[in-house]
Amino acid sequence: MVHLDGNTLDSLWDFSDPTTSEIRFREALCSLSSSSPAADELRTQIARALGLQGQFAEGHTVLDGISSTDAVVRQRIALERGRLFNSAGDPTAARGYFLEARQLAADPFLTVDALHMLAIVEPELDTWYTEGIAIVAESSDPRVQRWEGSLRNNQAWNLADAGREEDALAAFRDAEMWFGEHGTSEQLRIARWSVAHMLRRCGHTDEARAILEELCDQGDADRYVDEELALLAGE
Repeated sequence: MVHLDGNTLDSLWDFSDPTTSEIRFREALCSLSSSSPAADELRTQIARALGLQGQFAEGHTVLDGISSTDAVVRQRIALERGRLFNSAGDPTAARGYFLEARQLAADPFLTVDALHMLAIVEPELDTWYTEGIAIVAESSDPRVQRWEGSLRNNQAWNLADAGREEDALAAFRDAEMWFGEHGTSEQLRIARWSVAHMLRRCGHTDEARAILEELCDQGDADRYVDEELALLAGE
């Protein structure tokens, strides 16, 4: 194994339980040559898991211990170093590492991840999403293609937060279309709620109400749907 298989990595991650994820990474590390790029990639994920536990100094120490010159490993180090700084409340320091990960461009999945993180630390710049979606559009890798829904959804919320509500509505509709074709039923439900939310904010109340009432008929009680309907009732 030269590099870590992305699907294998996905199977080890549980982002709701970074402690268990860290244990899995350390166990998987025991089965690899300690000097292999795949082992170093696992170490970057240990650092990420530590960061999600709030152990930022420990995460940096793990990254400091990786000396590989492999391009994919270096891209992962830059990406996880940036995440550690961002999670610790220093987006300015994080930005430089995300830019480095973008510029290394050794792996398209990681490059889109870096662009996604740049959009988080610089939400006023819509260009990061545009660049990420362009990479996704050119890729035949299903893991890279899965980024599109998240990119479009995050772009829509950034536009909404910037007060560009009609642009946000268009972006939410694009995200809804993507999740309708590629996402889970829950992802599609959230995407449709997001469209309804923005329709209400744009003053398209009848269309918003129709979507929300349909969501009510389709599933269990949902306080977010109920809250939107209550807001519509008060208008």
